[in-house]
Amino acid sequence: MSKQYKIPYINLEYNQEKLKERDVRWTEIKKERPDLKKIPNDDTLRFQPWVPISKETHTNFRFLTNCPWYSRSDDKFNNIILEEDDQSIDFTGVYMTHLNGDHDIDNLTNHRKLKPHEEPNDLFICGVSDNATQVKKYIDECIHAYQHDDETDIDKYFDGEELVQFMNAMKEQNREYGFVLLLTPIVNEHNGEWGGWRWHKWGEYIGHHRIKHEYLNDEKGIDFVFTWELIPVVKDNEVK
Repeated sequence: MSKQYKIPYINLEYNQEKLKERDVRWTEIKKERPDLKKIPNDDTLRFQPWVPISKETHTNFRFLTNCPWYSRSDDKFNNIILEEDDQSIDFTGVYMTHLNGDHDIDNLTNHRKLKPHEEPNDLFICGVSDNATQVKKYIDECIHAYQHDDETDIDKYFDGEELVQFMNAMKEQNREYGFVLLLTPIVNEHNGEWGGWRWHKWGEYIGHHRIKHEYLNDEKGIDFVFTWELIPVVKDNEVK
């Protein structure tokens, strides 16, 4: 397989008409729910362009899972940074958002996810990492493994196969598309409580921590991870 495949990452753009409609609806909801009166409409914050993970920025930093767009510097935190992002990497199309951020693509932007009947194959590429660099490198390695018939890591091989088949099918259909990479911070609360976020429910962990427990809250030497998903999108005005 001589052709070198490259993931076409694209940036999302907010759709102003959709934002206006959502704002009107939020105003109506607050009239019905006085307890929500002081809560602002945060739709325009939902997709946070990726800020590379670094010791300088994220050691004293509070990540919020439910509303990552409100994550900010906080001296009360002293996070362990397992690996910094590669500052030279292009992070086009990479965003920090909440766990259901994929739904906001259709609801807030000029793009949309593919409908089930549109998908050339069942593409579902996701997992857990320490940063975005690990994910982008992993995706490239998956494609490389498939193109070179390297089945050493069979999961990488099959993910690469799905990606290449998807891109070929979209090209054959002459469809314009792109990919976005969505990441959500998951915080180790270190509270000693039973339960919480479990590793095995979110795909393979590709970071540097050596997992010893079922629950993140029971781990030592790690303060946060990111769940991630690679999502193909098309323009919202494309015929469905």
